[in-house]
Amino acid sequence: MAVYTLTGAADGNIYGSTYINQHIFRCDARNGKLTDLGKVVRIGGQVDSIHAGRDGKLYLGSYVLATLSMYDPARPWNPGRELEGNPRELGSLGHGQYRTRAIALGPDDNIYVGSIPSYNSAPTGSLSRWNPRSGEHKSWLDLVPGGAVDRIAVDDKYVYCAGGGRFFVWDPRAESKRFEEQCEVLSLVAAPGGKIVGNRGDQMFVFDPALLQTVKTFPSPIGRMDYMTVAPNGKLYGINGSAIGEIDPVTWSAQKIAHEGGQFLAADRDSRLYFARGAQLYRLNRPAEHSQ
Repeated sequence: MAVYTLTGAADGNIYGSTYINQHIFRCDARNGKLTDLGKVVRIGGQVDSIHAGRDGKLYLGSYVLATLSMYDPARPWNPGRELEGNPRELGSLGHGQYRTRAIALGPDDNIYVGSIPSYNSAPTGSLSRWNPRSGEHKSWLDLVPGGAVDRIAVDDKYVYCAGGGRFFVWDPRAESKRFEEQCEVLSLVAAPGGKIVGNRGDQMFVFDPALLQTVKTFPSPIGRMDYMTVAPNGKLYGINGSAIGEIDPVTWSAQKIAHEGGQFLAADRDSRLYFARGAQLYRLNRPAEHSQ
């Protein structure tokens, strides 16, 4: 089945999901061995968003019914809805939401989800918050009129959201936007050093959370970046269907490091990059040694 999500986890390995079966897999970074771990929730569909939290756990959003779950790779596999379940099925967002586009563990230890509704069931997507300790959840349906949150990045204070032709900064404490502008953001990451970096097609932008403004723009080394990731070496990487690019957040220098690409992007403990083409998983070895 086609690869549907990818992320690098705290244990140094790569995790992802596959199409239409709710299964997730692990790629062992030491030897490249792929292991199908099993089904995470007891519904049809697939895991369509994934996030490696700073707590070492993986946070998963599934189609259908925007169903959330969480998995701790350090504990034995024991899927269920009970507190000891691993993965633990948390529940569905409700409010007409159906597909999750983005998921992340926020600075307040709540899960934030960008989602879209079921067919003709609601006029817009939502940004939702789920407390994994209490099960309390809330959805905001009016933040991206006629659109949805497709990308989420987080730091120790804010949740950064992009989608529907908007980029905005969400303050979890105030439950309100601190900043917003109209722009089409294709990918978004929190970079080392405290800046938020995004791609707008041919242009990269650097957003300073302290100033709540964009402080730098520069050309993208590969044009559009459909996905971005931050590797343990501190560098940023982006991918599209035909290339992979690298950005150094110290100097903001950028270069193309591969003349081929694919979907999704994740880095292992040695900063090697992984991406997918259909059901195939690829690894780009030692990207720092490649040049345009």
